[in-house]
Amino acid sequence: MARKSWTLYSIFGGRSTWRLAPEDLPIDASGFVWRAPAGEPPDEDQVRVCADILRGLRVTKTSGLYSYSAKHRVESAVGQYVSNGALIEAARRVGVPIACSDGNPNGFLFVDRRDFRRRLQEAISGRNHSE
Repeated sequence: MARKSWTLYSIFGGRSTWRLAPEDLPIDASGFVWRAPAGEPPDEDQVRVCADILRGLRVTKTSGLYSYSAKHRVESAVGQYVSNGALIEAARRVGVPIACSDGNPNGFLFVDRRDFRRRLQEAISGRNHSE
């Protein structure tokens, strides 16, 4: 991760600057916390579910997934609710580099998207076999 920050431009004309998230940036169930007080912490069962999906995925330098869209895809694959904060906390725990943007609760996970899709398919297959 050589770059210190990235500027992303929205199709709606906005832009935001992203940088690697500091390890001490607090996370609650909604995601990154920029103003105290933090809300409820991420649910540990949800963190474990997300960590199982994210563990071992290849790390990338330039592409990846936004945490909020990834959390919805995990929910669909495992058949249960997971919070944005649980996904971000799981990524942090398994060593996935995460970018953040000031004031934004969401993160950007530097993981290979194909690996992520494969892992979701495995989760769906496992769920279908257990039903």
